[in-house]
Amino acid sequence: WCHRSRLAGFPGLCRLHRAEVLSVRGDLCSAEREVTEAAELLSESAPWAEGDAYRVLGEIYLARGDLEDAEAAFRRAYSLGWDPQPGQALLLLARGDAEGAVRALERSLEDPRWVNGQRRGILLAHLAVAAAVAGHRERVNVALRELEQCPELCDTPAFAAITARARAEAALRDRAEQDALAALRESLEHWRRARAPLDAANTRIRIVEVLAASGDTEGADLELHAAESAFRSAGAQAAIRRCAELRRELPRNQSLARGWS
Repeated sequence: WCHRSRLAGFPGLCRLHRAEVLSVRGDLCSAEREVTEAAELLSESAPWAEGDAYRVLGEIYLARGDLEDAEAAFRRAYSLGWDPQPGQALLLLARGDAEGAVRALERSLEDPRWVNGQRRGILLAHLAVAAAVAGHRERVNVALRELEQCPELCDTPAFAAITARARAEAALRDRAEQDALAALRESLEHWRRARAPLDAANTRIRIVEVLAASGDTEGADLELHAAESAFRSAGAQAAIRRCAELRRELPRNQSLARGWS
């Protein structure tokens, strides 16, 4: 577009943004290829943004369920001067460290750099989820209130999906399983509207955990099959293995709702 319009542009930035969209759409192989090439271009044309490429790469690995590769990419992003949130916090959640995720997101929200100011809405939304998982109800409410007071920060289906997830996690802490399931299904519908199949699949996994804990193995199996299909389409092998583990646990697991997907 820059070439056709005869405008000066930073080679690599458009490819970086394209990689992020491809990742959300579930095309992880193309996304990884685009962002790897973008990182090489950015290292010369816009080194200030090179770290963002590794942030996106980490989120691609995280979508696959490759936690170690995601951690390495996020560390590389940080070493290049880029705050890799919220991906790094999601990695901590995936490893069961909700308290660490809360601390990481709070540090980013306190960071005065423009990049975190731009992302304040998404950081707050993920903080609400992490705080709910960690059991910090008042911190959840503070984050959600700020989002409600600034609708321009959260006017997309993705924000609606994340905040619904936060309400679900808070409900689970209160042992209100039906309220949690309703909020999770609302989150799932928002991800479907956003055409984000892997985020939708991860939401289904959380629904599987809640249904399994309540003894609804048939419902859990239906959700698990749908999630597994999405992961297979994306070639997310680590996530597929996680689905296989969950399927083996379905008949006997009565405590999954206390964990993180």
